[in-house]
Amino acid sequence: MAKKEYTKLVIAIFDNESAAQTAAENLKAWDKANDDVKAGAVGVLIADGKGGIKQDLVGPHATGKGATIGAILGLIAAIPTGGLSLLGGVLGGGMGGGIVGAFFHKHLGLSEEERNRLAREIADGRAAVGVLAGGDEADAFAAELAALGGKPESYDVTAEGVATAAAAAQTEQAAVEAAPAEAGDAVVESTGAVQPQSAQDESS
Repeated sequence: MAKKEYTKLVIAIFDNESAAQTAAENLKAWDKANDDVKAGAVGVLIADGKGGIKQDLVGPHATGKGATIGAILGLIAAIPTGGLSLLGGVLGGGMGGGIVGAFFHKHLGLSEEERNRLAREIADGRAAVGVLAGGDEADAFAAELAALGGKPESYDVTAEGVATAAAAAQTEQAAVEAAPAEAGDAVVESTGAVQPQSAQDESS
């Protein structure tokens, strides 16, 4: 069986966070029950209360489609900060608005005006549900999101864009997983080697 290609990003704006979260859960249930469409993780973008945007994922998070949609939505969430909220500049070339804008222009065909409008709507108190879909599934997902009360829009995603987002997500996930181990190593180094239990008993 040929590997499925995800070439459409479908994003729907909802009036508030509660409506978006409910829609995301319903969309996942609809996706699971419908053999004709299979999208994997669904992402939600909401205002963080500080003029910015944060995201949540419904479904598998760390790998595959969950990681990819998370990385793409993470770029949208980074728009209000000019890209400074991206961890370590995982999309390459360092952090900043330039790398965010270049990704949207090259891989999603989104103009600066369009992406700023989208980010502004979310930051102002609305919320968005996003899903990465195959080209033949985008219309079905858009129709379902509209039925759930959203205002959907679809954007073409290049294969390179999907691969770039997936690689970025894997890099970020590896950094997150490595952080606790590195912290543990630092504690061991600062306190010295752990004594065997017998030595501890003798010294007590």
